[in-house]
Amino acid sequence: MKQLFTKLSFIVMALLVLASCTTSPNKPKLSSDTHEVKALEVINTDQYSYVKVEEAGEQHWIAIPLSEVKIGEVYYYDGGLEMKDFESKSLKRTFPSIFFVDALRTQAIVVKDMSAEPIANKNSGIEQKKTKIDVVDGGVTIATLYENKNELANSNQVVRGEVIKVNNGIMGRNWVHLQDGSVYDGDYDLTLTTMDEVKVGQIVTFSGLVHLNVDFGAGYSYALIMEKATLVK
Repeated sequence: MKQLFTKLSFIVMALLVLASCTTSPNKPKLSSDTHEVKALEVINTDQYSYVKVEEAGEQHWIAIPLSEVKIGEVYYYDGGLEMKDFESKSLKRTFPSIFFVDALRTQAIVVKDMSAEPIANKNSGIEQKKTKIDVVDGGVTIATLYENKNELANSNQVVRGEVIKVNNGIMGRNWVHLQDGSVYDGDYDLTLTTMDEVKVGQIVTFSGLVHLNVDFGAGYSYALIMEKATLVK
């Protein structure tokens, strides 16, 4: 009996060593906000790609701007804004739960020490674009909004900038990111919600209400956002 126990112990130890050897010590460490998924099904519309994915044995739907997605491929995305009982009018279908995602990528982003590197805009995570837009009469720069946010909170302001990113039709509104080249304490990108439609690359002027510390849930919170914005012709 003692010899049998010794042999079994040896086998168990050998299996543990083998398992540790087959696990790659160089496997990239992903951010806690990063999702690794496998594409199972894709439905394309004029604006969006609806993708059924599998993540850690569970399946769910995500929506991204119209993109080429290959079934069976592994993709990565960050964050995601969950919508319950979302009705897609183009598909004539209601999803009990779906996550709106900026984009899918094929490469994982490894967590690394960013202490010696410039960080992306604190308010939105979008990289700064080299642009320079002159402020309009009666308007303010994006840097001015951030620098004087407490004084300008709940007031109507006018901002002119370049459209960097657009997500249309989420929660019944369009989401626009503007930059004008100005920066204050690492902030240079303004998120605004509007019913008007614009395109990336356009130089536009918006008038809207400045709100602070707005939380839409699912990790989407804004230290500063312009809401109910309208285009100024």
